[in-house]
Amino acid sequence: MLLLLLIVLRSQRLTAQYIIRRSVATESMLAKIIGHQAHIAQAYVLSQDSARWLLATVAFHCFAVADTVYSATSLEPLPGVDQEAEKLEMEAALVHGVRALINGAVGMLAQAGDGV
Repeated sequence: MLLLLLIVLRSQRLTAQYIIRRSVATESMLAKIIGHQAHIAQAYVLSQDSARWLLATVAFHCFAVADTVYSATSLEPLPGVDQEAEKLEMEAALVHGVRALINGAVGMLAQAGDGV
């Protein structure tokens, strides 16, 4: 799922504002989000509120950081900089950071006695 998110964000920059703001989400989008939250709640034995918080937290930070990373990769590099190598390095850092975010958020839920 993380790779899919990165692919979408790489190709569709600035979409985050439409995905993370409820005020611009359609009824169909909200239904899919609620369904996904229910699936995560059931699969990981979380309350509905915890699943909503976990998914919203991870999505919000993924969009914000990925948007920043992919915006930066589109800038003109300095002479002698391997742009492709730099992009791969930033993507690896992004994936590592997202995993840390997920582990930390799941740890917070476990400390609170909810699921996982």
